[in-house]
Amino acid sequence: MTTEEENAEELRLIANAVPALLSYVDVEARYIWCNEGYRRAFGCTAEQIRGKHIREVLGVAGWESVRPHLARALSGEAVTFDNQVRLEDGAIYEGHVSFVPQRDASGCVRGVVVMVNDVTDRKAVERALRKSEQMLERSQSSAHVGSWEVDLAGAGWSRPGAVKWSAETFRIFGYEPGSLEVNEAAFFDRIHPDDRDLMRSRSDRFTKRAEPYENEYRIVRPDGTVRVLHSWVDFESDAAGRPIRAIGTSQDITERKRAEQELRDADRRKDEFLAMLSHELRNPLAPILSAVEIMEQAGPAERELRATYQAVITRQVLHMKRLLDDLLDVARVSQGKIQLRRERVELTTLLLQAVEVSRPMIVDKGQTLAIALANEPLPVDADSTRIVQVFANLLNNAAKYSDAGGHITLTSRVERGLAVVSVHDDGTGMGPDLLARAFDLFVQETRAVDRAQGGLGIGLTMVRTLVKMHGGSVEAQSEGAGRGSELVVRLPLAAAPPAVLAVPVANAGATTTTAPLRVLVVDDNVDAVRTLARLLTLSGHQVRVAHDGPGALAAAAALSPQLVLLDIGLPGMDGYTVAARLRAAGHDRAALVAVSGYGQDDDLRRSNAAGFDRHLVKPIDGAVLRKLLAEVSDRVR
Repeated sequence: MTTEEENAEELRLIANAVPALLSYVDVEARYIWCNEGYRRAFGCTAEQIRGKHIREVLGVAGWESVRPHLARALSGEAVTFDNQVRLEDGAIYEGHVSFVPQRDASGCVRGVVVMVNDVTDRKAVERALRKSEQMLERSQSSAHVGSWEVDLAGAGWSRPGAVKWSAETFRIFGYEPGSLEVNEAAFFDRIHPDDRDLMRSRSDRFTKRAEPYENEYRIVRPDGTVRVLHSWVDFESDAAGRPIRAIGTSQDITERKRAEQELRDADRRKDEFLAMLSHELRNPLAPILSAVEIMEQAGPAERELRATYQAVITRQVLHMKRLLDDLLDVARVSQGKIQLRRERVELTTLLLQAVEVSRPMIVDKGQTLAIALANEPLPVDADSTRIVQVFANLLNNAAKYSDAGGHITLTSRVERGLAVVSVHDDGTGMGPDLLARAFDLFVQETRAVDRAQGGLGIGLTMVRTLVKMHGGSVEAQSEGAGRGSELVVRLPLAAAPPAVLAVPVANAGATTTTAPLRVLVVDDNVDAVRTLARLLTLSGHQVRVAHDGPGALAAAAALSPQLVLLDIGLPGMDGYTVAARLRAAGHDRAALVAVSGYGQDDDLRRSNAAGFDRHLVKPIDGAVLRKLLAEVSDRVR
């Protein structure tokens, strides 16, 4: 073997031993030579690959991926790039490719040496690292925890690039990731001024000792909002124990701190409430015990004295009962145990019922109540009892926190499809702190004790809960202590359904202006009679009431009514019988209107057959009632 052959053999052995794919291609991109690793990777022998075009070995996709780089190499430029090719066994080979042009004696490129280093494992590690970083970033984002590190070597962390923040750390501080060059000055500039000096001294002290520590501090975001952060800091040290790197995490704990404060406030309010409850329950005991002692000492003949102090006991026991009922009620509401019994009702009627509930307290304090209710219908789908409770509570509060002789105003109006009801007083008013938490459970102004107004501080909580259950809202307004308060309730209006009438009432275009009528209201439900009679009286009508058949006949004889609103389900003598007796007694010209909880076709036919002019279904819709009154008024003019 000649020396030249020996050299060639040595080069072949070296080329095959190199842990890379080596080949040589000519200017037409055809293989001249390749090492054993290259041939093995693509499943070719030396004879099979020699003279083949790269496209025939790498495939069309592989050729297209290397063609622009090969063109640059053939133009004389050394080129390196990363590339993926599919091997003969189907595996994906990731390589770092070098194209080195080979020139002849005249300097012209005569071919290209190709060297491909396998970087498949390295790329897999890089992808795994990127995936891990992405997972860490998602975890940090979900937990609102940011990480950071500070290079403490050399000039320390005041130099550019010494501080690195994760994307979530940027977001915690109120910035888009990477939008801020962070260094020592930039970091401390974002600390709240009141916390800045303490933060700097703690950082310096623990950094010198390379001792892990935790920090709680406030930051000011670019938009001016203040957030509370908690940081955990640890250090890496060199062989001499000097800190060379600080690593840490920061978590936004603003909401947690707010919740902790709310819990402390709730605990304080609970203690205040228990003290108030003790005070409120003990207050009635003193007059009860005194009254019992007086009654025990009173002689048998002192009936008036005994009656007086029996009344004292009764009032005080009823007061205690109301307190306990309030407690049970708010417990049921807060636990979701109250079920609303919704029905289509006229809100104006319920407001007048609430006025009647609260009137005794208002009268007792010599206060003036002004009422300005909407002229238009206010139909709502609501639980009548609960809505009356809402507005009676607001009126009671207005009376409670207003001086004797004070003024209270109840108004209603329609606004953007909502019924808006306002209760305004010129009483003690509310300061900003109380205004912000007026509807919280057990909240009371100190005025409750100072002015001995009583109550447990749960009324407005009940109001807010019940209004929300009806799909509405309530807000408190006040210009400050001593300047009165206004509570505004908004409830969604219901679309008024067609009236259930045996004979159509006046058409929608008819006038609703009515002359005063003599009206007889008959119902065994005392509250229903009182509220309806009150509503009619406020409209200028002369009203008499009765609770049974005989009473209705007697009242009709005295009043000679022009309109009779007659309940069908009366005890003893039902409404049908009463209607017949009224007709027989000569009240032929009176408009007889049946009022019933039933409104099926059979009920309409039966009331019509009994001589009724109309049939209204309880509760009576205010709009229907006003139209009926207008029609009767037109008829008797």
